[in-house]
Amino acid sequence: MTQGKIKIISWLVMSLLLFSFATKAEDDKKFYGMQKGDLSFSVGAGKNVFFDGEFEFVAPYMIPVSINIAFLDKMEIGLRYAPVFFADRSNVTFENVSAAKNHNFGGVQAFGGDLKYAIYNDYGVMAFISGGGMYNILNKNEYKNDYLHEINGQGYSVAGGIGARYQLGDDDGDLYPWYFEMGLYYSRVKYSITDYRLDEVVQPQTAERWNDMNFNGLDVTISFGYRLRSKNKK
Repeated sequence: MTQGKIKIISWLVMSLLLFSFATKAEDDKKFYGMQKGDLSFSVGAGKNVFFDGEFEFVAPYMIPVSINIAFLDKMEIGLRYAPVFFADRSNVTFENVSAAKNHNFGGVQAFGGDLKYAIYNDYGVMAFISGGGMYNILNKNEYKNDYLHEINGQGYSVAGGIGARYQLGDDDGDLYPWYFEMGLYYSRVKYSITDYRLDEVVQPQTAERWNDMNFNGLDVTISFGYRLRSKNKK
């Protein structure tokens, strides 16, 4: 066998091996929880903890809505709207024995985005780390001993966290477009107070509640989503 024929055969064998590896890699991608080009939508519910005395009794919860697009097999960027509601409707606080109304209501409107990076991405399961930022509009109303305190503000929050996404599927290993996602996020929040009223009367800016707020928060969320993926990438 001549040297030229050996080179040709070697080239053909190498090409077939590379093609085989590439085909297998593409076939394996169908099991990815995140794949380049995926477009996903989700809505969920969450519980918040704000580490600041101003929010001690507000009992906040959130309903995050997200739209995400994966620009790599392990990375996606998303837009996020996460309204937070203050839901304390107790009639008294633990600070006194008065039966006066002590309610908290209002909430936060938060708009922003985040970036997710998959640290595990196979068999319909994706574990990820995430980071992002939000613009926040605060409207906090508090009845305390039958006096109404109203605080309005605006600011931003930056957050980082971890989570997991589980793609639904069947016994044959085929994945459905529906998924569940759970995340735990730690955030740093800053608000500039723009208005403070007591029983609808604007208070002097020397009042304590005019002070800007800087505090930390913790969010736990569970979401249900739907993923759109090109048919030739199943």
